[in-house]
Amino acid sequence: MSITTPSTGTINGTDAAVIQVECVTESYFIGGTVSGLLDGNYMVIQNNKGDDEIIMSNGAYLFSTPLFDEENYNVQIFMQPVNPIQPCIVDNNSSNLAGFDVDDVDINCEIGNDFIFRNGFEGLPLTF
Repeated sequence: MSITTPSTGTINGTDAAVIQVECVTESYFIGGTVSGLLDGNYMVIQNNKGDDEIIMSNGAYLFSTPLFDEENYNVQIFMQPVNPIQPCIVDNNSSNLAGFDVDDVDINCEIGNDFIFRNGFEGLPLTF
């Protein structure tokens, strides 16, 4: 987008003294929806190996740092949920921005194979 100040005018035999041009690159946000994350569990996701976001519940999420138009994004799970262990995958995790916010980088979590947690043994004392 370009802005010219003043945008209109008439030159009456003299040179224009002040013309300012400002170029701005639009920026957009990356986000999506989390599903399947168990209550009390959490994960850490990153965009382009930074901009950490802690996800503590199901529903919509949004990275706090926007990216410039036409920039690449790559959303990854930096730390999978571990209490209990839940494997999560990211759908539509990478592409280039194309003039709009991205809201379909969805994260889906499964129950996982943390059998100790699933069977209720996490609170029992160990005996030998």
